[in-house]
Amino acid sequence: MLIRLIVISALNLLLLQAVHAQPNDWMKKANPQELGIFVHSGDQCPEINLSGVVATTLVEQQIVPRDAREQDAVYLDVRTLCIAKDTAADSYVFHVEVFFGRHHPSYGWIYFDDPYRSLGTGRTGLYLGAIKQQVEFALADYSKANLITEASEQISYNSY
Repeated sequence: MLIRLIVISALNLLLLQAVHAQPNDWMKKANPQELGIFVHSGDQCPEINLSGVVATTLVEQQIVPRDAREQDAVYLDVRTLCIAKDTAADSYVFHVEVFFGRHHPSYGWIYFDDPYRSLGTGRTGLYLGAIKQQVEFALADYSKANLITEASEQISYNSY
């Protein structure tokens, strides 16, 4: 009964558009061409290489993916949760959440509350498309935030 309620609620939420954050100062990095990633996929999600999907999307945006645990800087966190409606028919209800965080050696994992979310139902291809789309939305804001930093440094340098 609980799964049925979750599925019905998820289907009702399909009308919602994905939530998009905006570029923020905390997205700025000294080396924006590298970005740590951390991924987690729910037990009922399609068996895919989620790290590979996210890393490929970063590379397409000219950003080198790194392990988030190896850095003390902003990283991209991608999490998915799925309910298998019919695995034989490759049909899932899925929730994709992408957000930024930071690992601090003294304080542990810190998460920024500006997620990029998508909720849907469909086959593995649609699920993959939702992941890629939300990562691209996050990277667009990340790039904007870091381009502002580069532009302001160039202006400061040229004004002397």
